Amino acid sequence: MFKKISEGLIYRDPDFYSAFPGIANLGNGELFAVFRRAPRYAGLPGITPEYVVHLDRNLKLMCLRSHDNGKTWSQPELMYAPPLGAAQDGGVMFDGKMLFVNSFVWGNLPDHIIETLRKEGKDEYIFS
Repeated sequence: MFKKISEGLIYRDPDFYSAFPGIANLGNGELFAVFRRAPRYAGLPGITPEYVVHLDRNLKLMCLRSHDNGKTWSQPELMYAPPLGAAQDGGVMFDGKMLFVNSFVWGNLPDHIIETLRKEGKDEYIFS
């Protein structure tokens, strides 16, 4: 069972869309957080200030640390930037010895590959 201890802001940068953090308590006041981050396009020429993209091939898995139970946080560091897709929604767990971090990757397929997959009956590889 999880118990909410507190809530607060761990990271914000107006140039990036950041979301879906996962945090593990490593003990001795150390917390480890992962989240996804992509460039924020809102306000660029021709893009409205309200524009938010939820799925972006530029998504990267980032991490930060706190050594004082979340009062202050480090600058974000890159954990994973897939070359052909986007890192989504990291999860993190600490079992007392090992820190486990997971994510999943997605990417867009060209139309000719989608057509070939459909012809071969491989629709399970196509999500739209």
